[in-house]
Amino acid sequence: MRLPRPVASLVVALLACGTDDKGPADTSSGEVSLCQRDDVETPQQAVALPPEGAAGQLCPIGDSDWYRITTAPNDHLLHVTLAMDGDLSPVEPVYVVWATDAAGFVSDVVAATPPQAVGFPLDEVHCVAPGTYLVAVRDDGEDAEDFRRDYRLNVTSSPDPDPAEPNDDLAGAVVIDGSATGAIACAGDTDWYRFEAALGQVARVTLTMPVGGISPLLRLLDADGALVATQVNPGGTVRATNLVLEAVLPKSGRYFAVVSDDDGRNADPVTTYVVTVELLDDSDPNEPNGHPDVATPLTPTDVTCGADWSTTLERTGTIGATGDNDWFRLPIGDCEGQGLIEAEVVLLNDSLTVAERAQIASAMQIALTLVRGDSGSPCNDDIGCQALAKPCSNEWDCSGLSNTCLPDGFCAGSGVCLPEGRCGADVVQRRYEPGVAAGAESQRALLTAPLFGDPFVFLRVADYQSNGAAREVQYRLRVRVRAEPDRNEPDNVYSPTLLQDFPAAIMTSAAKPVPVHDCTDDPNDLTDVPDCCGAGTWVEGLLSYENDLDFYRYDHPCPGEDCNVRILYQLEAGPVDFVMSVYQGNSLWFGGVIGPRVEAATQAASSGSFGGTQSCFYGFAGHAGSAEEPFSYYVAVRDLATVRDASPTQRYRFCIERTSRGCDAPCKVFENGCGVP
Repeated sequence: MRLPRPVASLVVALLACGTDDKGPADTSSGEVSLCQRDDVETPQQAVALPPEGAAGQLCPIGDSDWYRITTAPNDHLLHVTLAMDGDLSPVEPVYVVWATDAAGFVSDVVAATPPQAVGFPLDEVHCVAPGTYLVAVRDDGEDAEDFRRDYRLNVTSSPDPDPAEPNDDLAGAVVIDGSATGAIACAGDTDWYRFEAALGQVARVTLTMPVGGISPLLRLLDADGALVATQVNPGGTVRATNLVLEAVLPKSGRYFAVVSDDDGRNADPVTTYVVTVELLDDSDPNEPNGHPDVATPLTPTDVTCGADWSTTLERTGTIGATGDNDWFRLPIGDCEGQGLIEAEVVLLNDSLTVAERAQIASAMQIALTLVRGDSGSPCNDDIGCQALAKPCSNEWDCSGLSNTCLPDGFCAGSGVCLPEGRCGADVVQRRYEPGVAAGAESQRALLTAPLFGDPFVFLRVADYQSNGAAREVQYRLRVRVRAEPDRNEPDNVYSPTLLQDFPAAIMTSAAKPVPVHDCTDDPNDLTDVPDCCGAGTWVEGLLSYENDLDFYRYDHPCPGEDCNVRILYQLEAGPVDFVMSVYQGNSLWFGGVIGPRVEAATQAASSGSFGGTQSCFYGFAGHAGSAEEPFSYYVAVRDLATVRDASPTQRYRFCIERTSRGCDAPCKVFENGCGVP
């Protein structure tokens, strides 16, 4: 069992005191001291502590009282109680327990008052070897005395109720075959149990204990003492403990189940626990793949980034235990520039009853995460990848790299160091979200996202909160990639979340320039030929991945004047419900649904126009720019979204025309522009 760490200041102070002699009565002030006095001059003269305990006074200032106790040959627990009589005293009594050498001199500190307990009545249990000890009592700060009140000290010893002791560390761990009973008998006590496991097994470790004096902590460690998994019952003093810890073992070999109090401060030598270790077979053919270092390769199937989707890559696996993360590595080195990835994970639970599927859905929600490396964040270990070496002031500075700016001003990492020596960052995560039909439907998570020219990416399959599992039910992962079909990309700042109100000023920084065609005839210029929309004038794009937003920029069509503007559009049939809006600066200037005004699984093809004199959409004379920097308007195309519709094949086209010179009827010139009468 672990012995308490010596409290340096306490040790030095007690050695400096040296004796228990309270000295002669102090009459220098004309008053007689009321302090009790004794004849103990050195620790070697310490008095034997009676079985019923002792009372004494800490007086004068700096006084220390010494006692001797000898434990029984089989006693390993030392129970110390110490408190002042009454409720109020200037003294805060503390104790130190010293081991003695053959000559009776003090040697090492084996127990002391826990720092957090100073100032309270003390009731502590310490683990010690059988032998003779000296117990010193003093005021904590040695700056107070109390000649009116006594302290009460009692020290008793007893055998350790834990049959496995000593098993206090990795070297002393005892073999566990099934179940074992033990006790956290003293502060700092830690009980270690070892077992052997084979690759492809799941460890299930359970810890049960009635309500007691500790908050039980259960840990699973590997052969090197590294943490694999942990569970804790912080309310162990008010509710019974029933911890179940399951973990997919990363390798074969020795493992340790370790039981302790959650902070090592509390003990309960009376209430025992039961720890049980079971080894279960894991049906996941990819294990171990719990870290990018051992990720399952999604090769050698062809993953060429061509004009169409690549061959679909497929793997099956299981979420075998709480905390199980399954990593898959996808090389995409031939996907030059911006590409697309589509990935889907489905829980294969069709053979289960509705009730069984609902039970799984209540405990686990399958989740799929796309992870890429940040070339600017080199790493050697996972702990250095909680944040990237990329400064930020807002989430948009972290676009494509977690989209999360931490309070310390750096983009968030995914907490893993990728095998290529760079920190990973979550690009996007999708999960199954159970609704009223949970159990009647399959668990499914689908993501589509841009690729940013990385030579490889990772996919992580897990339970959304890492606290559920379905060891007997397989999932199926499918992945494919292709080149980005939208030639205007990137024309937005990527976000993995659905944006109804997006920051236009940030998004428009990536907008692509498009022309305005002058469809008016200047009567004073016989050479003027109207340039209306026609063959070869259309701007074409796609909303090819989830939450894709397309931004375009056009210069003011009539600087210093009002003039009507019209936008013509053509929409192909498909799942996307197109919306087009026009911005000036950060503000919405004109907007509307250019397809049907309701969401539908598939929208029919449509075409038409908006703006012009029909709705008095115009360029405003008050929007002033300069010859060097003309004033610009921005066109945004998005999905009518409460769901994330996207399609790499459903195209839209638009063309912008200036339709009038001035504010054409029936629009009317107002002080703030051209509007409806």
